[in-house]
Amino acid sequence: MRQAFTEEEMNKLRQSPYVKHVSPHLITYGSFFEYQYHLLKQSGLPTKQCFEQLGLDPETIGEGRMKSFNRRYLERVKNQEIQEPEGKEIPPNREQYVLELEKRNRLLEQELEFVKKKIVLRHKYNQEKDSNNTTSD
Repeated sequence: MRQAFTEEEMNKLRQSPYVKHVSPHLITYGSFFEYQYHLLKQSGLPTKQCFEQLGLDPETIGEGRMKSFNRRYLERVKNQEIQEPEGKEIPPNREQYVLELEKRNRLLEQELEFVKKKIVLRHKYNQEKDSNNTTSD
């Protein structure tokens, strides 16, 4: 059984531009949340990190709710039902939205730097491996 949200948790969740509705036992996310979640999943983030990146505390939401959302999300992806939301569905708090996009951009930049370093290291490793193989012949 899912843990009921406290009044304090519900008030905090209502402040999120991604939450359409919240009651003690139910949370409804808007299509903008689903689309942003989709972009994060495509970049390879696990469910918990997606929720964190979108400003929703995984401890508050709970593992069961996150798994349920991800299960519904995967079904919508399978049925090709994920679409970019219309402009009217962009969260009304533009400042928070910009901050969230900046945070996401920083994360993606970090991931890109990591991949670049990995490529350089792999290239160096392969060069050393090749040079060791040539000298030992």
